[in-house]
Amino acid sequence: MNKMIKVLYDKKNRAVPFTEEDIALAKQIAVSGSPSGKIDLIFLLEEYIEEWSYEILRMLSKDSNETVRVHAITKLSQFLKTQDFWTLYEEFSDDTPFVTAAAAAAVDYIGIEKEIYLEIRIRSLLEIKEKVPDSLVYVHLVIDAKLFLDTEEDRYLKAICRHRQDEDENVRLQVEDSINEIMTNVQDKEEIARKIREIISKCSSSLYKSRLIDILALERENWSYRILKSLIHDPDEKVAEKAVDTIAVFQREVDFQRMFEEAADANGFVKSWIVMITGHIGWTRDIRNEIFMERMEYLVKSSQESGYVPFYSYRWMFLVSEDETYFTKILDGIEHKNHEMRYHAMYVIDGMLEPRVLERKHLEEIRKRLYANSKCEVRYCRIYRERILRVLNQQLNRSREEWIYPEEAVFYEKISPMCRDQITPEVLIAYCVFRVYYPIDDGVDEVLKILYQARECWNDNRFLIFAAYMESVYGEKAENIFLKKLTETKQAEQKAIVFLLQAIWEMEKVPEDYINHKALKFAEKAVQFSDSVPRAYDIIARFTSIETDQHRSAVEQSRKQKRRITLKEMEEWPLEKLYSFDTFLEMTLLRRTEEPENFTLRNTAWDEEKF
Repeated sequence: MNKMIKVLYDKKNRAVPFTEEDIALAKQIAVSGSPSGKIDLIFLLEEYIEEWSYEILRMLSKDSNETVRVHAITKLSQFLKTQDFWTLYEEFSDDTPFVTAAAAAAVDYIGIEKEIYLEIRIRSLLEIKEKVPDSLVYVHLVIDAKLFLDTEEDRYLKAICRHRQDEDENVRLQVEDSINEIMTNVQDKEEIARKIREIISKCSSSLYKSRLIDILALERENWSYRILKSLIHDPDEKVAEKAVDTIAVFQREVDFQRMFEEAADANGFVKSWIVMITGHIGWTRDIRNEIFMERMEYLVKSSQESGYVPFYSYRWMFLVSEDETYFTKILDGIEHKNHEMRYHAMYVIDGMLEPRVLERKHLEEIRKRLYANSKCEVRYCRIYRERILRVLNQQLNRSREEWIYPEEAVFYEKISPMCRDQITPEVLIAYCVFRVYYPIDDGVDEVLKILYQARECWNDNRFLIFAAYMESVYGEKAENIFLKKLTETKQAEQKAIVFLLQAIWEMEKVPEDYINHKALKFAEKAVQFSDSVPRAYDIIARFTSIETDQHRSAVEQSRKQKRRITLKEMEEWPLEKLYSFDTFLEMTLLRRTEEPENFTLRNTAWDEEKF
């Protein structure tokens, strides 16, 4: 989030009234902020139903970025101004389909909230529908959903369903969105829910399923619960894990008793997550201790084949019973001879640090165990140990005086710019890669600061490629200055990378977008200049329909070009290679080389790759 936005959000969270200076700052962001910053501002303004905020949203409704315009128009409806009911659609009727549809939806929302007569609302929607060209099917779908809810006439639902197999991906997605809206708002939801489950059974899009889960999380009813239960068996592990996590908010005792058995065929990590939320449900529902412990003991015995899954039960058993035996069992896992077991034991420990439920003696014991096996650790567990130790030292009020792995400490000293009179691009990139991938406080912020200052390296393409990627993913600038300079290159392979970076830049502006024409266009250009850019094929696959030849070809091309390296290979790499531009290019940017299972170089507990 933009730093200026953070200032405003902080004031809002503390219920501090906005001053004239704050309002001026909001206007400044609306004029010159990045698209993501403007969207953050829009969500902030929905809580300030005042003339000055309405004025800013009006300004943003004319923004050059389509997504910003859509969000601004949607939020304008919350001001419930009668003049907007009559004029808002006319004002934006010649804009893009998405903006036009947002205006139509806003008109309907205002009409409902202002309690305008149903007949007038229907007439207004019909007039809008009549003006919309037949070619703008997307807009018709939005209006048909509103008309079905207002009239309960099946012809509008049928009109929506007719376009389920439309050639346009945007249209098909809107069909599903319209059905979701109907499902959410009708009184008798069972039939609609049945249709939704039918859609899901035929859909292989993880992105769509992920978006649907986000919608269902807000609908804590039987019909939404049943859909979520079907998704815990999804073949995509991320979808299944997200469904399990969302089911936890229902806090149903039946899930405490049966969920593990219902998902007996789930893979290891999803199964471990089920154990975690089983404990969570029992904890939040205040299940009697003896029943709670009985259930957890059963889960331990039933999941021995997974090896590491019992660690998740031990966590809850320790918290409920305060029996140190279970805590010791988790600690023993940190020193297990199998690296995967060690990793999952550390994952459970990591989760126990967040709520700060452990006493100082427990923290000291964890710290001791983490050091005990550190010298003979594999790299991905080594990095995780560093992450946990960083948190531990903070909670114990210890200063971080040393590295626990001398090899890394020596390498870090070797590549540190502070130890050199002259900085070469090779050294600077190595230092930045290390700061991003290894667990160092404020690693990314420090890297961005260095990149902006290192102008002597700006003629080196390797530096610019790395910097352009960092600016796209982690920066808060309205313009990617490194990417702009890169566009001057004439080399074919270089052009492919530049177009890929442009696709990533467009995708990261609004990462939650599931339709991104610009990102798709740049990814398509990337593969025109080089057919060995699997990351570009991944982006093409993300933004194209699963039913198209283009999607299937992109998936196949990406699969063919990727090679998953083994943990043994990774262990044998010298640090100079591991934290190098070539590794960054192959593994992070191009994704030609995939990391071992459960491993990530990135400075987060899990690789947050988007759906």
